[in-house]
Amino acid sequence: MIETKEYNPKLLINSIETDYIKSVSMEHRKKFAQFFTPFPIATLMAKWLLNNPNLQTVLEPAFGLGIFSRALLAEKIHKETTLNKDFQITGFEIDEVIYEKATQNFKNNFDNNKKKTLHLQDYIYNDWQNK
Repeated sequence: MIETKEYNPKLLINSIETDYIKSVSMEHRKKFAQFFTPFPIATLMAKWLLNNPNLQTVLEPAFGLGIFSRALLAEKIHKETTLNKDFQITGFEIDEVIYEKATQNFKNNFDNNKKKTLHLQDYIYNDWQNK
């Protein structure tokens, strides 16, 4: 089961993304075509996905700072969901800067690394044997 170490409300709003935007240039963000989903939209998508009783894996081919995964974990952990089983989160990111920030955010705030994997790799060139 994925558990939070110490609940950090900053994970549940776009403040991580706002801090990142302030820390990198517009040219850098344009180079990687970075767009950050508003947290309310990520939460809506997470609630919809968590209603699937057969949910086993979640793939984020453009992980960014992991707002969708944060919304999923928040809904599963802090809200009463009907989903009783764990699910695997696999993310891909090509920007080393944002990859490091996302990795650190998840390492500091969520336990059980076996249930989430983040790759510094282009999803398009992923191992085609993965399903």
